[in-house]
Amino acid sequence: MTDYFHRKFDIITLRHPNPAESIQIWRKILKSSLNCLEKDGVLIVTTYMLYELNAILRMCLFMPVKVSLVTHNIYSDELGYLSDTYILAIQIGRLMEDF
Repeated sequence: MTDYFHRKFDIITLRHPNPAESIQIWRKILKSSLNCLEKDGVLIVTTYMLYELNAILRMCLFMPVKVSLVTHNIYSDELGYLSDTYILAIQIGRLMEDF
């Protein structure tokens, strides 16, 4: 992705990845997205299923990142979705000093 964008972003959103289909592809997408963030930027990931959330969290274990938020999306209930949705906020940059 860094080949396509010649600047960095404060916020990048990944909506509803399905890492079960291809964990290698989603690992590459996650790393590329993080490389496009500003030093204090935030990557926001939303998932439909708990297994998707857990897959993304496992990927983060092997990256110099800090998951600063994991929460249930309370608005998914009122929209009538049959599954729970979750939101993650992933940060890099100066937070890497925490590791």
